[in-house]
Amino acid sequence: ISLALLCLFCLAAAGGAAAKQKKLSVSVLEFKDNSGGNAPAGAIQDMLTGELANTGQYSIIERAHLEDVAQEQRMSAQGLIEEDETIEMGHVKAARYKITGSITEYYYIGTGGFVPIKNIVIAGASEEAHVKIDLRVIDTRTSEIVMTARREGVANQTQGGLVSKYGGFGTGKVGGLMAQATYKCVKTLVKDIQNGLQ
Repeated sequence: ISLALLCLFCLAAAGGAAAKQKKLSVSVLEFKDNSGGNAPAGAIQDMLTGELANTGQYSIIERAHLEDVAQEQRMSAQGLIEEDETIEMGHVKAARYKITGSITEYYYIGTGGFVPIKNIVIAGASEEAHVKIDLRVIDTRTSEIVMTARREGVANQTQGGLVSKYGGFGTGKVGGLMAQATYKCVKTLVKDIQNGLQ
């Protein structure tokens, strides 16, 4: 009896490990810039893709460079690639969910002034970046929108800092603040996705 129980325990443990290793496959589609603020939609798409990959919970299916992958496979099939680098022709993995969205706000406010206090004049300045993103998750089996989220990210001059690994945000303080506000918004959206896609 103990041997049978041990076998059942081992099978359950193996099944649990396999379930833990199973990742949801997702593809991040192009984001639209509806902000009127010339938001770097491609960079924001890359940021969301990177942050989802960093969670380790998702299998990220690349769609933006699908033609490049197909070209490599064709070149390999035609014998144009060195033998030890040959790529076996195969099928592209399907994404269970597609993630898309739009940037609805993308702006920077900078103000300054002087505030007199008795015989002392204090110079004041306020600089703040705002980013708002609407996100949708689509089930590719049914084309149903299974989740939506709207989040805002705000960064000011005391919180600012460049998010250097993602391009497209410009340079200097304004670019750094916009990148920081976007990063805050994206990080919150990733948490929403983690909670919404179980």
